Amino acid sequence: MAASQIEIRTLGSTATQQDLAPLFSLNQTVFGFDPENPRPNASLPEWQTRLSKPDAALTYAIQAQGSTEPMGFFFTYPILQPEIGHLTYHIWLAGVNPSSRGLGIFPLLFEETRKKAKEAGYECLSVCTVPMRFEKMYRILQKNGWEFVAWREGGEKVLMKMKI
Repeated sequence: MAASQIEIRTLGSTATQQDLAPLFSLNQTVFGFDPENPRPNASLPEWQTRLSKPDAALTYAIQAQGSTEPMGFFFTYPILQPEIGHLTYHIWLAGVNPSSRGLGIFPLLFEETRKKAKEAGYECLSVCTVPMRFEKMYRILQKNGWEFVAWREGGEKVLMKMKI
């Protein structure tokens, strides 16, 4: 699918539960849901709380014509990372619908996020990932200029940054 066939949209603090529902559903598809061990990303109220932060954004891709089903998303907001020492524009969640993988969705969403962060005056992006669970994501980050910052959660999660 050509980039011209993909539309990038952004939701902010005024997003309603109805606006968030399809993206929240895609989040559950990408990351799964364990009712025995719910994580913050599995709570719609937590999404709304984080989206209410200044500069927070839920950037997502849909087909330019046709379906409004989200193909992928980046959920970002500013956060002070102690290991970095200054405010970063943090990618809290990022996911691509399994049926849309390989179509260039991730790079389009990344570029839109980078552009918004730069326009808002942030010097770097940050992201955390779990290499044992998301090995491909970890490799992609390493190959695309992301720098290791620190291990978290007993070495299970890695914090990475990229200057913009």
